[in-house]
Parts: sequence; C-alpha cells; structure tokens
Amino acid sequence: MVMDFAVAATVISAIILVTLLVIYLSNYRKIKSTFCTGLIIFAILLLVQNVAAIYFQINMSHQCSYETAQPFLILNFLEAIGLGALLYVTWKPCK
Repeated sequence: MVMDFAVAATVISAIILVTLLVIYLSNYRKIKSTFCTGLIIFAILLLVQNVAAIYFQINMSHQCSYETAQPFLILNFLEAIGLGALLYVTWKPCK
C-alpha cells in the first residue's frame, strides 16, 4: 500500500518533468542559450531516473515491507513537491 503511494508520487514527478522538458525545449528554440541546454539535460536525466525508479518500485513492491517502503514514499513525495515548485516558477510569467 505504501509502495503504491510512492509509485504515484514518482509518476507525478515524471509528469512534471515532461512538462518542464517541453517548456525548456520551447525556451531553447527561442533563445538557444547554454543555460537552456543545461536545464534540458537536467530534466532528461532526472526523468530517466524517475522512469527507472517507477520500474524498480513496481517490481519490488511485493518484496518491500512498510519500513522499507516508507523512505521511498517520503523521498518521492518531497521530490514531487520540489519539482512542483520548480514548475510553478518556470511557468509563472515574469513581471
């Protein structure tokens, strides 16, 4: 049960990362800066990590106890919050 919530938090993080990647690619097409390139690489690598985490968490869910799954849930939840904040400031128009 706890691992299911951990997987859900990781899926939310992956969705946020795909959204960020789309925004970063759009920005790169407009300004072609090395900073945008760094953001794209960051988003891709973190997305690969999240997809791998989803795969391993699903395959290991039947082997994990509550004590093992709880740190996954906490870390994945915190990551989703952090990425949500990043998405908010990225999407928010500059004033």
